[in-house]
Amino acid sequence: MRLIVYVDDLSDSQATYDGRLSFVGAAGGYRFLRIELRHLSGASTAAVLAHELQHNRQIQSQVLRPFDDTVPSPVEQVWYNRAIEADAQATAVDIAWKLKEAGKPKAWNAVTDPCGRGRDIVKAYEQM
Repeated sequence: MRLIVYVDDLSDSQATYDGRLSFVGAAGGYRFLRIELRHLSGASTAAVLAHELQHNRQIQSQVLRPFDDTVPSPVEQVWYNRAIEADAQATAVDIAWKLKEAGKPKAWNAVTDPCGRGRDIVKAYEQM
């Protein structure tokens, strides 16, 4: 299935999140997604966009649908959410690292914020 992504800038919004992925629909062999990004620096935008697009890959591989036939316990749901977010953040860090290695360090600088998500993942890359 081919993918069409609409990226929306939420600079005028009171959004409390950096990015969010929404499934809009599917038709004619296409999947339509909307990614909302809070107004960030260009470097941060690259990392957040990579994070949100990884969620699309999780949907395509059905990683985001393990509980279709059952109702998970609250603890299972919390651990599941942590795992999918960690996977998406690891992807964002990996892409930022590859950009840094290609001579474009701005995305890496954005993900290395000491207060940001994925600090442990960033540390692992820095020790390589």
